[in-house]
Amino acid sequence: MKTFLYLTGCLCLFLKLSSAHLVFDMSHDFSNATHNWPDATKIKIIPSVAGYAIPDLPEDDENNFWIEVTDIVGEVHLGTHLDAPVHFAKGEWTVDQIPPERFFGPVSIVDLRHKVKDNADYEITVNDLAEWEIVNRRKFDPLIVLWTGWGSRWADRSRYMGTQSDTDASNLHHFPGLSRDGAEWLAKHGGIHGVGIDTASLDYGQSKDFMAHRTLLKNRIFIMEYLNTDGLESFPLVNPYLIVTPLKITGGSGSPVRALLLSQLPDDSTSKASRVLIPSRVTEAGIASPSNFVPMTMNGRPMFYPISQQPDRSLFLDCQRMLRIQQLLG
Repeated sequence: MKTFLYLTGCLCLFLKLSSAHLVFDMSHDFSNATHNWPDATKIKIIPSVAGYAIPDLPEDDENNFWIEVTDIVGEVHLGTHLDAPVHFAKGEWTVDQIPPERFFGPVSIVDLRHKVKDNADYEITVNDLAEWEIVNRRKFDPLIVLWTGWGSRWADRSRYMGTQSDTDASNLHHFPGLSRDGAEWLAKHGGIHGVGIDTASLDYGQSKDFMAHRTLLKNRIFIMEYLNTDGLESFPLVNPYLIVTPLKITGGSGSPVRALLLSQLPDDSTSKASRVLIPSRVTEAGIASPSNFVPMTMNGRPMFYPISQQPDRSLFLDCQRMLRIQQLLG
């Protein structure tokens, strides 16, 4: 029975991913240039093997073939990543213990750019959060992204972190984050599984006690950091969903993630957003091309991917119910 429910849940997720939507890649490139916290082990991506299996044979010999193997060294809390509850809460969930259904779901995008643009040490308040619910006339979704606009600063470490140095103490850091009161309000809110931000830390740069981390994680609300929001202002947020894919690291305090933001195709195919993001070969009937997965670019890098057919919110909710039943059955 459990196997049936698991396979059903996987099928539901597959069908959801095959539905008509745009996809925004909220992940920064994971590379040797990824920004590091001052006391963290820097990421090193090392090509340990790169060449033909039998060097003495011609490259086009049918018995010869190309092979590459890459080694990775570094802390799990660098680049676009997830903090598991155990990161700041002794004895709490490690990344492999977080229920998998919490890694995808409807997401609330809280646009705070106008509030933080003139204050790199801004702390997001309860009022900022409550204002979103008032304006949108609904409660927060299980997943939340705090959009400060800092993602657009990624290429310049001094603007992103507040200092150019990657070895100096963190007291030189300047970037916005969530206040202690804001974190406590979210923890008491109920129904929230994860909170993400497009800065280097959920706590603001000058924090010494990391109370936002401590508050959310002890309440089993995971944290996502270094999210990429560069270009998000041009992305149509229509019934957005977020998918995060951490590695299942046994006992891990966190993991790098690929964070994908899904949005339903706008109903009006002639809207400005549609004209910007959807090429002429895409119509209301679907994508008139050999592939249903068509990469698109913004500022020279792939970010948006239109996919065929219409999304079905009820199907997504059914997937969540199936995965929840599976969890309850153990």
